[in-house]
Amino acid sequence: MRPLPRAAVPRMLAIAAGFCLTLLSPACLSAQAAPDETLDQLYGRARDAVNKQAYETAVTLLKQAKAQYPASPKPNVALGDLYYDQELYALALGEYRDAEKKGADDFQTLTQISRSYGKLNQEPESIDYLKRIHSARYEELIGRLGLRR
Repeated sequence: MRPLPRAAVPRMLAIAAGFCLTLLSPACLSAQAAPDETLDQLYGRARDAVNKQAYETAVTLLKQAKAQYPASPKPNVALGDLYYDQELYALALGEYRDAEKKGADDFQTLTQISRSYGKLNQEPESIDYLKRIHSARYEELIGRLGLRR
Protein backbone atom coordinates (compact mmCIF):
# COMPACT_ATOMS: atom_id res chain seq x y z
CA MET A 1 0.00 0.00 0.00
CA ARG A 2 1.47 3.30 -1.02
CA PRO A 3 1.10 6.45 1.10
CA LEU A 4 -1.27 9.21 0.10
CA PRO A 5 0.29 12.08 -1.80
CA ARG A 6 0.70 15.19 0.31
CA ALA A 7 -1.75 17.11 -1.86
CA ALA A 8 -4.53 14.60 -1.07
CA VAL A 9 -4.39 15.16 2.71
CA PRO A 10 -6.30 18.51 2.72
CA ARG A 11 -8.96 16.98 0.47
CA MET A 12 -9.35 13.99 2.80
CA LEU A 13 -9.61 16.34 5.79
CA ALA A 14 -12.30 18.35 3.99
CA ILE A 15 -14.27 15.19 3.27
CA ALA A 16 -13.96 14.09 6.91
CA ALA A 17 -15.06 17.54 8.10
CA GLY A 18 -18.03 17.45 5.75
CA PHE A 19 -19.04 14.07 7.13
CA CYS A 20 -18.83 15.39 10.70
CA LEU A 21 -20.94 18.42 9.78
CA THR A 22 -23.50 16.11 8.21
CA LEU A 23 -23.82 14.33 11.54
CA LEU A 24 -24.54 17.68 13.18
CA SER A 25 -26.94 18.87 10.49
CA PRO A 26 -30.47 20.05 11.32
CA ALA A 27 -31.91 16.82 10.01
CA CYS A 28 -30.11 15.00 12.81
CA LEU A 29 -31.59 17.10 15.62
CA SER A 30 -33.46 14.99 18.12
CA ALA A 31 -37.19 15.11 17.57
CA GLN A 32 -37.95 12.84 20.50
CA ALA A 33 -39.74 14.57 23.36
CA ALA A 34 -39.06 13.52 26.92
CA PRO A 35 -42.23 12.55 28.81
CA ASP A 36 -41.59 15.21 31.49
CA GLU A 37 -40.79 17.98 29.00
CA THR A 38 -42.87 21.10 29.52
CA LEU A 39 -44.84 22.81 26.78
CA ASP A 40 -42.44 25.75 26.83
CA GLN A 41 -39.44 23.42 26.50
CA LEU A 42 -40.99 21.64 23.52
CA TYR A 43 -41.92 24.98 21.97
CA GLY A 44 -38.38 26.27 22.48
CA ARG A 45 -36.84 23.17 20.90
CA ALA A 46 -39.23 23.47 17.95
CA ARG A 47 -38.33 27.15 17.54
CA ASP A 48 -34.62 26.23 17.60
CA ALA A 49 -35.25 23.57 14.95
CA VAL A 50 -37.01 26.13 12.74
CA ASN A 51 -34.09 28.53 13.17
CA LYS A 52 -31.82 25.72 11.92
CA GLN A 53 -34.25 25.01 9.07
CA ALA A 54 -34.96 21.54 10.51
CA TYR A 55 -38.65 21.81 9.68
CA GLU A 56 -39.46 18.10 9.98
CA THR A 57 -38.00 18.06 13.48
CA ALA A 58 -40.00 21.15 14.41
CA VAL A 59 -43.23 19.61 13.09
CA THR A 60 -42.56 16.40 15.01
CA LEU A 61 -41.90 18.31 18.24
CA LEU A 62 -45.02 20.44 17.85
CA LYS A 63 -47.16 17.39 17.12
CA GLN A 64 -45.77 15.78 20.26
CA ALA A 65 -46.60 18.97 22.17
CA LYS A 66 -50.17 18.77 20.83
CA ALA A 67 -50.42 15.17 22.04
CA GLN A 68 -48.92 15.90 25.48
CA TYR A 69 -50.88 19.14 26.00
CA PRO A 70 -54.15 18.64 24.10
CA ALA A 71 -55.97 21.55 25.76
CA SER A 72 -53.35 24.14 24.85
CA PRO A 73 -53.72 26.14 21.63
CA LYS A 74 -50.02 27.14 21.66
CA PRO A 75 -48.71 24.11 19.68
CA ASN A 76 -51.49 24.57 17.10
CA VAL A 77 -50.64 28.23 16.62
CA ALA A 78 -46.91 27.46 16.37
CA LEU A 79 -47.55 24.68 13.87
CA GLY A 80 -49.89 26.98 11.93
CA ASP A 81 -47.18 29.64 11.82
CA LEU A 82 -44.64 27.12 10.58
CA TYR A 83 -46.98 25.87 7.85
CA TYR A 84 -47.97 29.42 6.89
CA ASP A 85 -44.32 30.48 6.56
CA GLN A 86 -43.75 27.47 4.31
CA GLU A 87 -46.78 28.51 2.21
CA LEU A 88 -48.79 25.44 3.24
CA TYR A 89 -51.91 27.51 3.77
CA ALA A 90 -54.49 24.71 4.03
CA LEU A 91 -52.46 23.00 6.77
CA ALA A 92 -51.90 26.34 8.51
CA LEU A 93 -55.61 27.12 8.41
CA GLY A 94 -56.46 23.77 9.99
CA GLU A 95 -54.04 24.39 12.86
CA TYR A 96 -55.26 27.95 13.42
CA ARG A 97 -58.88 26.79 13.43
CA ASP A 98 -58.01 24.04 15.94
CA ALA A 99 -56.30 26.66 18.12
CA GLU A 100 -59.43 28.80 17.90
CA LYS A 101 -61.55 25.85 19.05
CA LYS A 102 -59.23 25.56 22.06
CA GLY A 103 -59.87 29.20 22.98
CA ALA A 104 -57.27 31.14 20.99
CA ASP A 105 -59.39 34.07 19.88
CA ASP A 106 -56.65 36.67 20.11
CA PHE A 107 -56.07 39.25 17.40
CA GLN A 108 -53.02 37.46 15.92
CA THR A 109 -54.66 34.03 15.63
CA LEU A 110 -57.85 35.37 14.09
CA THR A 111 -55.84 37.51 11.69
CA GLN A 112 -53.84 34.46 10.61
CA ILE A 113 -57.09 32.56 10.00
CA SER A 114 -58.30 35.41 7.82
CA ARG A 115 -54.99 35.60 5.95
CA SER A 116 -54.96 31.82 5.40
CA TYR A 117 -58.46 31.93 3.95
CA GLY A 118 -57.32 34.76 1.69
CA LYS A 119 -54.27 32.80 0.50
CA LEU A 120 -56.62 29.91 -0.33
CA ASN A 121 -58.81 32.26 -2.41
CA GLN A 122 -61.67 31.93 0.05
CA GLU A 123 -62.32 35.64 0.29
CA PRO A 124 -65.83 35.49 1.84
CA GLU A 125 -64.49 33.49 4.80
CA SER A 126 -61.51 35.81 5.07
CA ILE A 127 -63.79 38.84 5.14
CA ASP A 128 -66.04 37.18 7.74
CA TYR A 129 -63.05 36.83 10.04
CA LEU A 130 -62.00 40.42 9.43
CA LYS A 131 -65.51 41.55 10.36
CA ARG A 132 -65.38 39.39 13.45
CA ILE A 133 -62.04 40.86 14.44
CA HIS A 134 -63.35 44.36 13.87
CA SER A 135 -66.49 43.92 15.93
CA ALA A 136 -64.75 42.06 18.76
CA ARG A 137 -61.62 44.14 18.86
CA TYR A 138 -62.74 47.60 17.78
CA GLU A 139 -61.03 49.42 20.64
CA GLU A 140 -57.88 47.36 20.28
CA LEU A 141 -57.74 48.17 16.56
CA ILE A 142 -58.25 51.86 17.20
CA GLY A 143 -55.36 51.75 19.67
CA ARG A 144 -53.12 49.94 17.19
CA LEU A 145 -53.83 52.60 14.60
CA GLY A 146 -53.06 55.35 17.12
CA LEU A 147 -56.59 56.79 16.93
CA ARG A 148 -57.49 56.55 20.63
CA ARG A 149 -59.98 59.12 21.72
